[in-house]
Amino acid sequence: MKNLEKYRFYGAENAEVFAVDHSYSGISTPYELYDALKDVWNYDTCSTRMKYWWTPEKQMMGHCNVTSLLIQDIFGGEIWGVQRSKKSYHTFNVVDGHIFDLTSEQFTESNAPDYSKAVKIEREYLLRKDEIKDRYELLKKNLSNYLG
Repeated sequence: MKNLEKYRFYGAENAEVFAVDHSYSGISTPYELYDALKDVWNYDTCSTRMKYWWTPEKQMMGHCNVTSLLIQDIFGGEIWGVQRSKKSYHTFNVVDGHIFDLTSEQFTESNAPDYSKAVKIEREYLLRKDEIKDRYELLKKNLSNYLG
């Protein structure tokens, strides 16, 4: 059992799934990916519209879409989203019935997403935006470099 004090992301207690793609050496669970991403998420991989709020202390800020895509690459499953405004969704993952959101710590309790109102988001929907696609490719590259 993982030390859930260390893992404060939404669904941490349910993130007991295993990698189906082993392209990233050393990443076999969402917990290991989360640990690595804390050193990989940065200003350049943050959403353009969220850069104003990004800080090293809130390094997951503006990373939901690219993180959800990466999680789907490694663990399979589906991407789901909660509408935050007319044009934006906060995305997270569902893998083998396990719901988890590695970027949820960017929210306070008062503005947390209502996961019960989520809808399935197709990968192609996210990747149709060049800004997301470019940040996703950079995040993958940064993770590969970090893992050696």
